[in-house]
Amino acid sequence: MKENLFALYNKDFLQELKTWAMNQSNWKNEIALIDTRIRLVNQIREMSPSLVERVNEKVEASIFNQFTDKYLEKIKENLKVPKQTISAVIIALNEERCIKRCIKSVIDIVDEIILVDTGSTDDTLKITQSIKSNKIKTYNFEWTDSFSEARNFATDKATSDWVFHIDADEYIADEDPQDIRFIIEMLYQFPLRDSIILCPSITNHNEHNLINVKRIFFKKSNIQFFGLVHEDPRKEIKLQGQDVYYIAVDIKINHDGYTDQTIKEKSKISRNFSLLQKMIKIEPENPRWKFFLVREGFNILKPSDIERLIKEALLLKTEEDIITFDKLNIHEYTFALINVLTDLKLRQGEFNEVNRLSDLLNRLIPCNSNSVYFSMMSKISKYKLEMSTMLKDTIEYREKHFDIQPGMLHSHGYHIDYIIAILLFETGMYDKSIKYVHFLKDKFAEKDLERMIHLLQMALKENDDFIEHKKDDKNE
Repeated sequence: MKENLFALYNKDFLQELKTWAMNQSNWKNEIALIDTRIRLVNQIREMSPSLVERVNEKVEASIFNQFTDKYLEKIKENLKVPKQTISAVIIALNEERCIKRCIKSVIDIVDEIILVDTGSTDDTLKITQSIKSNKIKTYNFEWTDSFSEARNFATDKATSDWVFHIDADEYIADEDPQDIRFIIEMLYQFPLRDSIILCPSITNHNEHNLINVKRIFFKKSNIQFFGLVHEDPRKEIKLQGQDVYYIAVDIKINHDGYTDQTIKEKSKISRNFSLLQKMIKIEPENPRWKFFLVREGFNILKPSDIERLIKEALLLKTEEDIITFDKLNIHEYTFALINVLTDLKLRQGEFNEVNRLSDLLNRLIPCNSNSVYFSMMSKISKYKLEMSTMLKDTIEYREKHFDIQPGMLHSHGYHIDYIIAILLFETGMYDKSIKYVHFLKDKFAEKDLERMIHLLQMALKENDDFIEHKKDDKNE
């Protein structure tokens, strides 16, 4: 194994190091530090693939005896962690709903709070001024239609070792403030500290969790944000973020800024859509902006435009038309873009294409739940479509054949009405279905009807309970 310090973020290496250190008289004081480092590693959820390659090298216990004294001293030094300061950075515009919650959640964790207001006309500033703390430093910034410019302005105002960007509609989940400081400080010694950016665990109002939103970095790393919206942290603009590595850590943040009500009040979708269109003109070859545009504009763009943008971002050669694995341009947004395209094809009823794209998703990430979802939804949608067609055809037949036909399963055609009752049930029209069933109760297939009546009653009850539950939630 090479003598590198990335191994000190490898749990297996640390366990081997601890076993070796326990037998070394001059390493007794480092055992507790090794345990602390192991605790940190357990709170790292994911890393950039290139970092994983450097960290996950196989180490055997006997190898420690082959290390040079100079390298062992480097290991000792790396295990020691100096105290660090942290600045929380908040960009605000008319955030009276949530600004106090956000500030209160971080005020005991960080050393200062940089609040940059971009022109609030509500009580945002009044609320922040009511919080008595010398940690809060407020600045005004004239909005320029660029989230990056606002973030970079705020970053420049920070005076701590680390900068922690948290949005006004977010707040730290209930946890020990020292745990957050511990995670950040323990990464001070990371070999590529000036090129890493930490990603907290962000949970949206609908419990959807994200671990790849880049928010925390070392101030002296000179990382700057680029982009009008969904801004990208970079050290050099031309590298499009390729010079920054991410580490997802177990710092929990809750976010409720994308509820339906908030989106409507702030016109977030239309705002983001417009800014993303500009970003595509600025960086036409960067798939990041095309992904966010088709995601935010899914219900705005024409389906043909969505498909065109996705293919531009996915295909190695623009003249190609069909997306296959061997033609894919593999990058950070490949999976996400195919995901959007698969969703589009599902809505268009192109079930064979949905299944093909689901297989492609599964090749990129084996056994992923999205592939299962799209595959099953394709079958369900196809089934529902077939049921609707069968219902239409059966009703049309029945409307034309009310005449008595002796010798059939029922001379009055009630067996056809029974089929209609089943198809109404299968297409979710429970009320109409149960009317048919009650009409047929003493006329056709009595045993089957009793079973079907029971199923219909259960379905109707569950539907009523669901509606009542939603009413109660709304009243609360």
